[in-house]
Amino acid sequence: MNIGMYVAATWALPHLTSVAQKPGTKPSFLFGNSGIYEYPISDFFSLSMQKAAQTNFAASLNQIAGPKGVHVASVNIGGIISDDDPEMNAKLIATKVWELYSQDKGSWTFELKVGDIRDLIKRMSGQ
Repeated sequence: MNIGMYVAATWALPHLTSVAQKPGTKPSFLFGNSGIYEYPISDFFSLSMQKAAQTNFAASLNQIAGPKGVHVASVNIGGIISDDDPEMNAKLIATKVWELYSQDKGSWTFELKVGDIRDLIKRMSGQ
């Protein structure tokens, strides 16, 4: 998936930066992430490593693209998505993506969190 994100960024950034200075545009490179980059789960070490690399790549991309007017950010999904869960469902996550997109340049954030991965880790360990 990291290669996919790199390929997508390589394709998208020239297009996004080309419109960044036009009035009314909000060029954004947004992606879904997971809290396991910060709180790894040993049973999912490969995914934990991938998410850490993805976060690092996005932070580097933000250093390059942000000053050119492109908002690079993630929605950090800290749990298992279920339509039955009022705090961890697809509609709420889509709302967070829209919230990121809607931010004004002066108030861009790099990450919005949905849920807390530490709660999931506690439930998985039986605590």
